[in-house]
Amino acid sequence: MKKQMLFILGMVCALTFGQEVPNISPPTPEAAALGKFIDIPVSLHTGTPNISIPIVNIAEQEINIPVSLNYHASGIKVNEIASRVGLGWALNAGGMITRNVRGIADDDPQGFINTSNTVSNYFTSNASEKNLLFQNAIDGHQDYESDVYYFNYPGGSGKFFFDQNGGIYSHPKNDLIINYTKDNSNKIVGWEITTETGLIYTFGTIPGTLDTVLETKQSRIRAQNQNLPSAINFYTSGWYLTQIKDHKGNRIRFNYTRGTNEIEYWNILEQKKYIQASLNGDCTTPGVSLTFSEDRYFPTYLTSIVTPKGSIHFDYTISRTDLKNDKALSKIELKDTNNKIVDRYLFEYGYFTTSAWEHFGNYGDLDQRTKKLYLQKIKQQKGNTINQEHNFTYYQEHPFPERFSFDRDFWDYANGVDNQYLYPEFAYTTNTGPVHVDGGDRTVDESHAQTLLLKEIEYPTKGKTEFVYESNTVSGGAAFFAGNRLTSKLIIGSQVVNSNVPGETVSSNFTLNESGIVSYRTSFSQNCLGDPTRDCPTIKITKANGDLVLTFRNANETGVMDLEAGTYTISIKNGPFLSDGAADISFYKQTIENDNNNPSNVAKTGGLRIKEMRFKDDNGTILNTKKYTYNQFDNTGLSSGLSLNPPVFLIKNAPFRQGPNSCFFNVIQSNSIFPFNGQSTYHVGYTNVTAYNTDKEQGKTEYTYSFFADAGGFGSSNEYVWSENFYPFAPAVDYSHRRGLLIREKTYKYNKDRDTFDEVEEIYNTYKKQGDIRIDNIAMGYVGSAGAGYLGYDNLSERYLLEQTQKTNQYNSGAVKTTIQYGYDSGYQGRTMPIQTTTTDSNAETVVTKSYYPDDVISTTALGKALTTAEYNTISKLKKKATQHRIAAPIQQETYINGELTSRQRTKYKDWNTSIVLPEIVQSAKGDATLQDRIEYLDYDTNGNPLEVSQVDGRHIMYVWGYNNTQPIVKIDNASYTGIPAAVTTLINQLKTTSDTEDTAAEETTMRTLFKNLREHAYFANAQVSGYTYDPLIGLTSMTNPQGQTAYYRYDDMNRMQYALDQDQHVVEQVRYNYQGQQSDALGGVIIDTPGDQPKVPNQPATFTANTSGSGSANLYTWSVNGAQEQCGSGVSFTKTFTSEGTYEVKVLAYNTKHRVSHTMSVIVKYPELTTPLVNANYTHIVKGTNVDFSASSIGGGTGNLRYEWYLNNVKQTSTTTTFRYNPNTAGTYNVYFKVIDNESGKSVNSAIR
Repeated sequence: MKKQMLFILGMVCALTFGQEVPNISPPTPEAAALGKFIDIPVSLHTGTPNISIPIVNIAEQEINIPVSLNYHASGIKVNEIASRVGLGWALNAGGMITRNVRGIADDDPQGFINTSNTVSNYFTSNASEKNLLFQNAIDGHQDYESDVYYFNYPGGSGKFFFDQNGGIYSHPKNDLIINYTKDNSNKIVGWEITTETGLIYTFGTIPGTLDTVLETKQSRIRAQNQNLPSAINFYTSGWYLTQIKDHKGNRIRFNYTRGTNEIEYWNILEQKKYIQASLNGDCTTPGVSLTFSEDRYFPTYLTSIVTPKGSIHFDYTISRTDLKNDKALSKIELKDTNNKIVDRYLFEYGYFTTSAWEHFGNYGDLDQRTKKLYLQKIKQQKGNTINQEHNFTYYQEHPFPERFSFDRDFWDYANGVDNQYLYPEFAYTTNTGPVHVDGGDRTVDESHAQTLLLKEIEYPTKGKTEFVYESNTVSGGAAFFAGNRLTSKLIIGSQVVNSNVPGETVSSNFTLNESGIVSYRTSFSQNCLGDPTRDCPTIKITKANGDLVLTFRNANETGVMDLEAGTYTISIKNGPFLSDGAADISFYKQTIENDNNNPSNVAKTGGLRIKEMRFKDDNGTILNTKKYTYNQFDNTGLSSGLSLNPPVFLIKNAPFRQGPNSCFFNVIQSNSIFPFNGQSTYHVGYTNVTAYNTDKEQGKTEYTYSFFADAGGFGSSNEYVWSENFYPFAPAVDYSHRRGLLIREKTYKYNKDRDTFDEVEEIYNTYKKQGDIRIDNIAMGYVGSAGAGYLGYDNLSERYLLEQTQKTNQYNSGAVKTTIQYGYDSGYQGRTMPIQTTTTDSNAETVVTKSYYPDDVISTTALGKALTTAEYNTISKLKKKATQHRIAAPIQQETYINGELTSRQRTKYKDWNTSIVLPEIVQSAKGDATLQDRIEYLDYDTNGNPLEVSQVDGRHIMYVWGYNNTQPIVKIDNASYTGIPAAVTTLINQLKTTSDTEDTAAEETTMRTLFKNLREHAYFANAQVSGYTYDPLIGLTSMTNPQGQTAYYRYDDMNRMQYALDQDQHVVEQVRYNYQGQQSDALGGVIIDTPGDQPKVPNQPATFTANTSGSGSANLYTWSVNGAQEQCGSGVSFTKTFTSEGTYEVKVLAYNTKHRVSHTMSVIVKYPELTTPLVNANYTHIVKGTNVDFSASSIGGGTGNLRYEWYLNNVKQTSTTTTFRYNPNTAGTYNVYFKVIDNESGKSVNSAIR
């Protein structure tokens, strides 16, 4: 259960920002997770449960730092080393940027971003220069590949890469700004990532100091049959998160300490077997080789996270035996600003131990090979008392092999086979016939693969969750066991070879039936790059209309293109003399190849997926079981699993050179040539998943996910073999961002009468490419010792965004369909957030919402009514790559219904303190009317907290911030800081000071006394004063209303709200936390009551109360008006002040842990009719020359903003008050009447003639 360090409702509800005064005062605390103790979501595309144990959560305004332990339940690999919180677990706290080095490190003197020998330079070099550059790259002195960088921080993760100008590109494209800092030696020492909301994450460097927090590593490779290791490779492998800063200047700091003793660990890299294929001369077969990696580094420990509200401390006092010189996390403490411990968690561990294998005793540490640290329990401690425990149980039905064991499947999970070889048993064909090679059995064993995996969690309530796993699967498969495979098939008509006639053009057409990625391969007998005098053929591809798509470089290369559906022409034009030889080109499309001879084949692949989660009470009784199936919807006998690459272990005809002799060997290796998971974190993705409960009556849900193959990869072959012709093995173009996207979600209810599932709702999403950038890289290497080669490939940054969501609900009366279309900037450089949404219902009614952000304001008149120069300059500070990069800050929003503008809202910003840019005025208007001020922020404090706000009616609201300016402690309605007496200022300062150090009940009482003193001060005689006290790291502890009545809130040992008490300490609300699956009383329905008669009056508060029926009650209510959420909380009442006349739909959604019910009522809001006034006079018959006084009464109704006019014989008089004096100069009859006019509505009413 997540700790409520913020207002709990902030975790449940996302309140929308409208035209009302911001709700800065805290809501009543509410139970987290709607009464469920824990729920475990599943990443359905991969079948991996998201198991997380929340520890603490601390926040500072817009920055939220959740600390938790997360478990990855896909399986434990044989060579896996436990983290500092146990095998399979990871501490989620802080963040880091790491990198995967390709070639040499980018910031090496000749690295990708520092070298002058760029990729483009390589292609334009002559042959001798190329040979030198190639050899330098092979020897580690030149770099043609960007490293890949991975970042994670609270609330965000992703990856990026460089171009050779030092530009940074994210994969996929996002709206982050990433900058780096180098030291004097051009080494990267720090990074800054700025989000679209202006949050700045600093990595590596410590702001305000010259210190850095880096992870540096030295690595080398050692072969078993060689005495000398490789050269040491020393580089920075990671940069730790050191600070988060928001646009208001609030900061959270992360502190670290560095271990003094170096950690060393070993891994088996691979085993190879060489088989002679052919030779010229006398060659010796190398036989079998085994290589190890040795890594060394000094450990870095996160020791504290410090915020203005408090701090989180991490202790490491448990020395590890499975990883010498490292320590396990022993304790986490949450402390307030007075250094008082609010919460403490203790961690207990054990070791899984296995017997040592008889091989390789000289490599690595014995304990490191045979022991694995695992997490046994987490204890929560209050004082000296252990209050709560989480206990963990793991699968141990089989012994686990030691880390250097060969007893593993192709994916390195245990398979229980006593293998003598790590490379697999293999059969392949040669010119002389079939060849069989003895090797290890690397097939999957589901039971052994589960060994040491998390089996059960016992929660503090003694309830349990049991996890049941099964092997991943794929279907189809042409050979071996791999299930399905991706194969590159030649596109008909796309293969063209030039003729031997000088100047002649040869062409061919091919057609693509659908848009997508195609790969190509060009071959030239001569390298003509960089030499315009060469007589080389030219290859071009054009569209059917003649538009040029690409002219290919005159060199051997492979690559990929993203082509639209249509017909294309490939042409090769020879030079005028054809002195520089032959050329050819061919295009391939990657497809999934299935075994039609065995269509029912379902093959197991490495790793595990969740099959069932069983939720039990403290007696072990199963309360509920969630089940998941992964078969194809239209053929339940087949798995919907798809894998990127099958195992490919054999390289045929690899060239070697031994002295003067040239030889060719077939090489079988233990590692697949192509990564099973490409550049993803998983190797199997499911396109069809069904989730359901044991109880049919709860229905079921079907999910369809996207799958998109990486461009490149292995070629077409009848065997899982790779030819030396395509070495080196360059990374495929990464399309992982296109995989696992939700395409369709169908929800079904159970029809008991027919014993069937009936569809009740369908959600259908479509996505679209919105531009990309590709960065050229070159992979270089040898196959064997003589086959040199290079292969170009792209790093891809692509905008791939949600284009449309279609929701269809099925009712007895028919289907109701709603479609939402999302509009974006055009082109790669555009933002990834939508700037327009178009909602269309079943009646073809449309609602268009246009959003304008800082970068849309390109002039003072870009939004219509002109901005002042100061307002425009302030907005400019929010723009992309500007001072604050707050590109998601809303400036203006427009709503159109059926093409007609119905409303606008604009937010004006102000630079309040040279660096703090915050809203000053919120304006709105109906239709194309003039924008009117609705809310004005009059002042903020130095932390960006609003101090005073005014409303459209001129009423001011004051706020007082305490607890070191982190919490609102007083809200004063109808009062201002302007003109405030010194005595009141003294009271406020006294209250703030008391709150800063408040940590006892007596000090809370002192604060409530000061609330009373403020409330009773004469300055606030016409104001409403509310006061609040907190435990800032837990939640609201009391709330005193303007009448002086105080409500109190009590929390349990896990810091969850348990009781709400009234001013007499009587319990008015109790929250119970149920086991997942425990039944709650049923909600029968809900209605809305509202006191008083309809219609409601604008600008006057209207209260609505929800009344539920049934055997149960609700503990959460969500209120919305015209579809926009206004309030979410435990209170049954909702108060709304409507600002204009009209008809509104007020809806309440009532929840408990099991059910939810809703009700909608139409509310008419209009001003009352103007009251017909009465006119009195002190005379009825008047003597000429005598003053007569008229007075009006019974005035009222309307908006209350009224003016008055008097008429004599239908002539308007000068009086504008409720009295009128007239002195008749002549005799006669005079008609007098009084007129009341509403200034806002324009309506009027006349009195009777007097």
